[in-house]
Amino acid sequence: MSRILAIMDSSWLYRFKILGSVIIPWSDALEFSDTLPVPEDYLELLKSISIPRRGYITKIFLIINITRAYSYDESLDVSISEVEFLVAMDEVAQDKLGQKWPEFHFEVLPKNFLKGQNYEFQVLDRQARMGAAAALILLGIAPAPDCITEQALLDMAPDISDSVMMGIRLHSLKRHYYTTGYNERTLMSLVISYVRDSSFGYPETDAGFCFDIMDIFHYLVNRGDITPPSHDKASFNTVILNELRELQKSAPDMAILDLIGAMEKLPGCQRIINVFSNLSDNMPLIPFFYLKAISQIRGKKKRWNQKFITGLATWLSNDREKECFATILGAAMGFEKLSLPLYRFLSVSIISDCEDPNTCIAGSTGKLEDENFLNVDDFDHDSPLAAANPEESSAGDSTAAPDQTGSVKDGRTASADNPDACSFLDYRNYSQTMEDGNPELLNVFSIRFSENDQEFDLPEFINTDDTFNAFMSDDEEPDAFSDDRTFRGGSFPEEAPVSAAILDIGSSRKENLKNAEEAPEDRFAVMFPVPFVTGQKSVPPYCRASMDALSQALQITHNMSEISDAELRDSVLSLIETEAPVRREFLLARLRLIARRNKTPFRKGQEELKIQNLISQVISENGYITDSEGFIYRRKQFVHARSRNLADSRGDSTVSDYLRSPENISRAEIAAAYYAAKSSGNLLINDITIQDIIDIFHLKSRGEKAQENLKRIQEVMEALAAIPDIKKALQEHYAAHREK
Repeated sequence: MSRILAIMDSSWLYRFKILGSVIIPWSDALEFSDTLPVPEDYLELLKSISIPRRGYITKIFLIINITRAYSYDESLDVSISEVEFLVAMDEVAQDKLGQKWPEFHFEVLPKNFLKGQNYEFQVLDRQARMGAAAALILLGIAPAPDCITEQALLDMAPDISDSVMMGIRLHSLKRHYYTTGYNERTLMSLVISYVRDSSFGYPETDAGFCFDIMDIFHYLVNRGDITPPSHDKASFNTVILNELRELQKSAPDMAILDLIGAMEKLPGCQRIINVFSNLSDNMPLIPFFYLKAISQIRGKKKRWNQKFITGLATWLSNDREKECFATILGAAMGFEKLSLPLYRFLSVSIISDCEDPNTCIAGSTGKLEDENFLNVDDFDHDSPLAAANPEESSAGDSTAAPDQTGSVKDGRTASADNPDACSFLDYRNYSQTMEDGNPELLNVFSIRFSENDQEFDLPEFINTDDTFNAFMSDDEEPDAFSDDRTFRGGSFPEEAPVSAAILDIGSSRKENLKNAEEAPEDRFAVMFPVPFVTGQKSVPPYCRASMDALSQALQITHNMSEISDAELRDSVLSLIETEAPVRREFLLARLRLIARRNKTPFRKGQEELKIQNLISQVISENGYITDSEGFIYRRKQFVHARSRNLADSRGDSTVSDYLRSPENISRAEIAAAYYAAKSSGNLLINDITIQDIIDIFHLKSRGEKAQENLKRIQEVMEALAAIPDIKKALQEHYAAHREK
């Protein structure tokens, strides 16, 4: 018997209805070993396809049970009798599918599942990369691949900076550019998310874009300002405003390139050009040209204008500027809006002609009426790709002054709602996003469950001490548990495949590890401060926090003392939230390196001491952060193993060497790697060697210091080997509790 998860278009239900079967390619299906799929299985299929903004409504998952033989060399011919469940993407899709296909019954993914796993940002990223590739072809900068496919475009897509992607994400969420948090506030994130305030009456000529740049520059320099734009602010640079007004008055129809040249000769405006040059690798024209280009093609009725954009690109002086311009413009537009212009540019035979080849305005077919995937003006809030909180980010609400701490933070969204009860998703291995919606925190064990719709706490099967009592203790009230660790399904099956354990540091119990078999049935000797994953199916790469915003702030000031404590705290917090568990020394090393690269002093007695104090302050102010034995953890984050074999080291050998040093791997992450090795190959526990762990992390193993720290990893592995089967013990304890 084989259990298979597949994805297909709902239109194929007609084949089920009249033929009793459909043929599904193996590229759209995968086998899974559990009774029901886990979130990783769904996400694995979603990664292999690109679903347009409204396309999620037409896509459905199939949970298939096949007892016959089949071939991997051929597509899978699935009988309707072999399909156990049809699963819609969300409740909106479930409702629409139910109306169109009333003869079929549809289950639904948990509420906010796609948001919780950051799927909307994955779609944006893919659309941006494909859009950048399309723009390079349209502007003649790169040749088209022999065959236009999604993968071919992704393969030729240039690297897109964190700053550009941050701007695209902010724009897709309808976030006002002036409300960006410290970690989001970069030059290009402000440029891409910028929307002109019509009340200022800026001219519709090229001079208007210079006024736009003035507003962007204000928020780039005044990094704590999150209030709507106003020329009456004390911090507003009236010198620049007066210079631009005089320039516009003297030459109202001057072209953009001439205006930039004139700005370079004005004292106030000259600073804008100098700062933009420093922050854009000596390409200060790009923000101006981007605003001019996007004003012509963003919106429901505006499309790619080949003649206009090509002519604008010719004004750029060199190929490097043209490639950067095309990359940013194409990424911001997304491939969905550039697809038809690209097909017409390449003379694809099945694509109809336009009435106007320059603007590509839709002809009689009306096929171009599809809206822009990344267009803020017509973003669909019914879609799972919509803003997380459309009420707070409503366009046109220019009076609110939101808290600057409410930031996107490298694509992470706010906490997702608890999953609703449903019969098809294995909640036993599902943990909703805890704090930050990290898509890699999967396949974990929930702390609380419910039986017959009544919640109860799982009894004390793990003994804890004062080093970590936030998860379980005898006197803990139910409300002390995080709500997003609540199981809201039916009864919990006896043979549940528990996927993670809660362990604490308990050094006084270290000796008990050697005598674990003699310990009471409901107690485990433990030595880890946070929970870790024990059912990890794959090892993702180490995810590094983007420090572009702090880096640009230092490029502007070149003085750490001029960076506010609030911004430095946000930088430290972003590093912890993205990269924990992490050593305190690593945080210092990262910030020291950023300062050095931006020619900013970072002295031990001043800047380093200040950062040390801020790190301690961040830990004390945020109850979900803790430090233990030199490592900083997030209490509610299940630790998983991360590969240090970074494909993109960003030219940073110092950080790469640090990450690959054995001393910088926390014991919780070693434990996660241990169980990942154990589960990936179905090995006996004694078959796992230190080399398996080295290979998972891609650690450095040469040198006396490395060998010394590898002994520490070996000790942790031996301690884990002394613990009885965690999954089996938890299952047995739960079964015993049910009998009571």
